[in-house]
Amino acid sequence: MEVLGTLGIDFWSLIAQIINFVLLLWILTKFVYKPLMKLVDKEEKEKQKLVDDVKHLEEEKKKTIIERDQTLTEAKKRSEHILEEAERVGEMVRLTIQKETEDAKQVLLNQTSEQLKNEAESARDEEKQKLASRVRQRLKESFVKMANTNSLKDLERGYLEQLTHEIASLPSISGDASHGVLEYGVAPDGADIDRVKSTLHDKTGREISLETKEKPDLISGYRLEFAGYQLNHHLLEDITYAIHHNETP
Repeated sequence: MEVLGTLGIDFWSLIAQIINFVLLLWILTKFVYKPLMKLVDKEEKEKQKLVDDVKHLEEEKKKTIIERDQTLTEAKKRSEHILEEAERVGEMVRLTIQKETEDAKQVLLNQTSEQLKNEAESARDEEKQKLASRVRQRLKESFVKMANTNSLKDLERGYLEQLTHEIASLPSISGDASHGVLEYGVAPDGADIDRVKSTLHDKTGREISLETKEKPDLISGYRLEFAGYQLNHHLLEDITYAIHHNETP
């Protein structure tokens, strides 16, 4: 203390100043320095966070740009592929429509050709029927005029010969065949009817009931229905055959 006194320093003042300094230091540390350091540290952290955020945003931006470029590239490729596929499908549709149009045209042509052919055949058949009708009418008129002439009688006998010959050449007749229908163009005499019955009797071995009917459309000759058979030997048959075949039967 004496040394301090010789140096002009008051010991108690020095102690008081030290205490004041310690208190001031403590106060500054507790109430200024630490809050200030916390504030500085907080600001540093916020600054670092801001830097990190900016860096992250830059990376995200770069990543987004890369992804965008990749997406655009892929979209462009898909668009090109879609266009190519659309062109291919369009060409297929065009070819299909063209083929269907050609097929439809061909079907229409075939149908038209077939229709024209059928109409032509129908017209020919109609003309043949008209011709046959006119011929039958004229022949009937002619045969009415020749009703009692030897020529008509000879024609009737010829048809009767053909009829009895076909009856005799029929296959074996089985079952209960005992009834027949005889149509004629010109009324035959009783001897002709008896001849047909006799021929049927010889063929079947039994008496035949024969119903006779006048059929002027036959013109001359006979049509016999018997045991499921129909035998035609008359002038209408010959005329029809000649008209359709341009020849005699």
